[in-house]
Amino acid sequence: MKLLYCRLSLLMLLTGLAGCKSVAVIEKSQAALNGIELGQAKQTVVKKLGAPINVIDLEGHQDSLFEYENINVYFFDDEVDELYTSESSACTALNVCPGSALTQVRAAYGRAAAKYKHGKKIVTYYLTDSDCWIEFIIEGSAVAAINEKCPA
Repeated sequence: MKLLYCRLSLLMLLTGLAGCKSVAVIEKSQAALNGIELGQAKQTVVKKLGAPINVIDLEGHQDSLFEYENINVYFFDDEVDELYTSESSACTALNVCPGSALTQVRAAYGRAAAKYKHGKKIVTYYLTDSDCWIEFIIEGSAVAAINEKCPA
């Protein structure tokens, strides 16, 4: 009986009948920001973006921050751990940038459930084959910022 219940529960989850919001999943490469992906090495970032304007040594989970004109790149163990931008010149691989309409985000990546945090609407997509995600911070009906990260 327990096995039947587990199979039925799994079937309900897979078919969306369990009443849970769907989780939006995209390819990691689709989330690349200015050509930079989570997990890339520092040397790859410098090769693609050039020397940063500023380098900050951090304490805690992340060990350094490379500041560029339109994107901040955080590192842990010499690999990209987080990306952040609020500049319209920094875009994802599917050409979604700060300033893009929410409808453009959904056209590029599909629908995703939104949550509200500190009064801001956040639309999150999880990346395949990782524990990482990309968040589009929405103000009004447009993207105000893009944040990608992996859990600590």
